[in-house]
Amino acid sequence: MLSRKLSTTRLKGERKGRRRGTSTDFADYRNYVSGDDLRHLDWKIYARLEKLFLKLFLEEENLHVHVLLDTSASMAYGEPEKLHYARRLAAAIGYITLCRMDLLTIRSFGEKLRDGFGPKRGKANAAACFDFLGKLEATQRTALAPALRTFAFGTRSRGLVVILSDFYDPEGY
Repeated sequence: MLSRKLSTTRLKGERKGRRRGTSTDFADYRNYVSGDDLRHLDWKIYARLEKLFLKLFLEEENLHVHVLLDTSASMAYGEPEKLHYARRLAAAIGYITLCRMDLLTIRSFGEKLRDGFGPKRGKANAAACFDFLGKLEATQRTALAPALRTFAFGTRSRGLVVILSDFYDPEGY
């Protein structure tokens, strides 16, 4: 799961973040200021230059993945239906996200955005994710723009958003 932008969450994870913190990935040096933690001093540079420098590392952060799944009546078209493929793709994305210890949220929408699965983290939640996806059925009318607007204004957490839909809405999107 790749994101073009670096995450800015406060939760620890496996992704490189924007902030400086503690990890194994070296980022930069800065001058020592009185009160800094002595454990982060680079003693090899001190031996060469006789100046104190602090090692800075990249903070490892968490990525929140939001999957929005269209369950409108138009997704029931075809054999097998489009919703079948969308559920399988959502399951694959969800499994990868959970295995990477990132946060996963799956929400379905038709006429409106509905409550869904998550936010959950960890591979132990994969069975619950698959159960949730297996129970989804294509039943409602499509109202894509209001559902996405509700999601955009109602979600506080930033992250990667994946929309699985046929984008068939008579009113446009």
